[in-house]
Amino acid sequence: VAAGQLDGLRQRTIPYLGSARGKHGFDVLKDLIEKDPDERIRSRAITALESSKEPEAIDLLIGLSQSGKDAKVRVQAVRELGHKRGSKAVAAIGAALDKDTDIAVQRAACTALQNLPDGEGVPRLIQLAKDTKDQQLRREAMTSLQNSHDPRAMSFFEDVLK
Repeated sequence: VAAGQLDGLRQRTIPYLGSARGKHGFDVLKDLIEKDPDERIRSRAITALESSKEPEAIDLLIGLSQSGKDAKVRVQAVRELGHKRGSKAVAAIGAALDKDTDIAVQRAACTALQNLPDGEGVPRLIQLAKDTKDQQLRREAMTSLQNSHDPRAMSFFEDVLK
């Protein structure tokens, strides 16, 4: 993945770093995200963090979701958080909903909540659908709930229809 290599080779190699055992692959991804001049390479490295087993990967994704240089980086980090387990991921996605003013980031957060393993994001989506005053965001939450096929979402819809 060195800068002097062919772009296609670099892009095809990056996913292997995310699934590599040991901290070395994570360290290379982190370095690419922080220093590589090519936006496509940085983007691939963020995506590869989703498959990293290193505990620091989720912290890096959280940091990028909160303070990424532009909305594209924050959107991508939020999307990848949607594939992680645990309360840290749920809280970071919720923070993107509550604090980020970019609608693309908020929409990505709704989708990420839907994609969280074991339906971890469904309660937050239900809360969002009930409480938000932003119609577009409420619509996103309702769509994500519908796509989740979670029994709690179906119960919520039954309550709304009553």
